[in-house]
Amino acid sequence: MQLIDGALRLTKPCTFINTGTVLDSNVSLYALSKNQFSEWGQRIALTHKDQLQFIDVALQHMYGPGDAPSKFTTHVIQSCLRNETTLKLSAGTQKRDFIYIDDVLSAYHTLINKASELPAFEQVELGSGVAPTVREYVELVKKLTGSATELSFGEVPFRPGEVMLCVADNSRMNSLGWSPNYSLEQGLVATIEQEKNK
Repeated sequence: MQLIDGALRLTKPCTFINTGTVLDSNVSLYALSKNQFSEWGQRIALTHKDQLQFIDVALQHMYGPGDAPSKFTTHVIQSCLRNETTLKLSAGTQKRDFIYIDDVLSAYHTLINKASELPAFEQVELGSGVAPTVREYVELVKKLTGSATELSFGEVPFRPGEVMLCVADNSRMNSLGWSPNYSLEQGLVATIEQEKNK
């Protein structure tokens, strides 16, 4: 909010690209704060159209080299690389849109270059556009790492209010000339290779 306040004090228009979330506010306090900030950005941009453009990116499940070990995607990769005896998981039937970091960067580059074509406020969805199950993701990681780790699906319960399908509608990003370059397997191969060389 301090950044937006500063932008409104500038003598020229400012574009603010916000990384929002696809999670419902009820999922966590983190999701609640992200969604509240997106709402504030929308309201302020629409009442200060000459000063602020607010582009809200509803980002799906980003992954890539060097990501936080606490993230599910990284935890699975590192567990398999360490050949941990067992990896306890949920049933893995929830579907997730995993997007590789290089595709995220190219999308933000597109938004920066195309900002003049966007209105004072717009929310754009961003992901790979496909949603394998979590189980398929984990099994692919195990295969690509050659891991001996036992995948124990169903050991962990779904969290309350678990979202069973998350997938981006990339039609707006496509209309701006962007599309993802990496399949899940390609992104995982690149990620695993760099994780091995840490």
